[in-house]
Amino acid sequence: MDDETGEPIPELATSWEMSSDAQVFTFTLRSDITWTDGNPVTAYDVRYGILRSLDPDTNAEMEYPLFVIQNAEAYNDGSITDSNQVGITVIDNTHIRFDLNQAAAYLPSIVALPVARAMPAATIAAHPDDWTEPANIVTNGPYRLTDWIHGTSMTLQKNVDYYDIANVQIDQVLFSMVDDTTAWGMYQAPRLCTYYYGFNTTKEPFDDVQVRKAFIAAVNRQGVIDDALGYPRQPALTFTPPGIFGHVDGYTEGIGIPYNPTQAQQWLADAGYPNGQGLPEITLMYNTSAGHQAIAEYIRQNWIDNLGVTVALSDANWSDYLNLLQTDPPQIWRMSWCRDYDDAYNFLYDGVMWRVPYGNWSNPTYDSLLSQAAQTAEPAIRESLYKQAEEILVETDAVMLPIYYYANGVATKPYLERTYRNGGFGGRISDWRFLHRIYLPVVLRSY
Repeated sequence: MDDETGEPIPELATSWEMSSDAQVFTFTLRSDITWTDGNPVTAYDVRYGILRSLDPDTNAEMEYPLFVIQNAEAYNDGSITDSNQVGITVIDNTHIRFDLNQAAAYLPSIVALPVARAMPAATIAAHPDDWTEPANIVTNGPYRLTDWIHGTSMTLQKNVDYYDIANVQIDQVLFSMVDDTTAWGMYQAPRLCTYYYGFNTTKEPFDDVQVRKAFIAAVNRQGVIDDALGYPRQPALTFTPPGIFGHVDGYTEGIGIPYNPTQAQQWLADAGYPNGQGLPEITLMYNTSAGHQAIAEYIRQNWIDNLGVTVALSDANWSDYLNLLQTDPPQIWRMSWCRDYDDAYNFLYDGVMWRVPYGNWSNPTYDSLLSQAAQTAEPAIRESLYKQAEEILVETDAVMLPIYYYANGVATKPYLERTYRNGGFGGRISDWRFLHRIYLPVVLRSY
């Protein structure tokens, strides 16, 4: 993924074509990529890798984005056992076709995920239980794994057979695995997650959009960060965070509802509750955590100070909390969503419609915008569609209160020019550059 825009860029693929209905993709692969054992990387390896991730016996994590592929979910849950029924067809060594069960113009972002990587079938068959150990592993990227002390460190060495080796400057990378208490940060990098409060739009008084807007405008996000959290975060006006393709910067583009107590009071009065008079009892719920409690208490005080409204707080253990959200969401509830793939569709559709209900909220225009985006390959058009959908979600219908985007502290040598995506690591080390030459390995923190 491009470190600035979040757009997918060619790596193993050289290009791809999408059908007019966005349900068939054909990828053309490079012919000069080899595994570190000298064998070529082909479309068969791509198909094998994806099927391996979908195989229920593999028990892979984060396989659900692949379910847009025909019969992928059925293969994953065991409903079908014939892998040939999954919509992945090898045309020849350098061409592979994906048949989808829905329009998904964002498929290139999905096949950029680890669960869609090409995999070395022969190596895995020969070493099924320890194929990832340095003595056995076969890879195809700019670095080779040369040493792995489990739980302590990993060493990567430049792969001299990599097709673009001339542009790989850093020779060796040492990953040092340390816990948070021994690490410290100097610079910040986005972690692609958003912390937010949702409203149950079928329960009074939040069945009124003006009440929802009033409660949002009464919250000082920067105050939450400074006083309730006590460590750096980025205040959020939108659900989709920076670093995701289709992200809209609410502060520069005027999307979202910023902190404005005067406007909040006016909205509440317009809804028929001046100074909070006449409001029914309101409960904010969160899963049990000292951190969530601190945030809830701070925001409750915002509502007392700015709206004259008292809100009760309630908590539950994680399992019970998730069950409640699925069956009978409280009036206000907290949640966070972290990216599964680098496209705003993952937030605006998956994060809203799939995992957590929104009090039966629906908006045909919102649905239509996302449907159009899923069928549109042109980046500029898709960005515009995502922007319109985001505005409905966080402003027009105001069904959620985005509070902050996650961030991590990262320490970096001043002579290293690097990227900071996805939790402070992210990006491609092979693209990093020393600003002046040194003769030490790069030492990175691993989580």
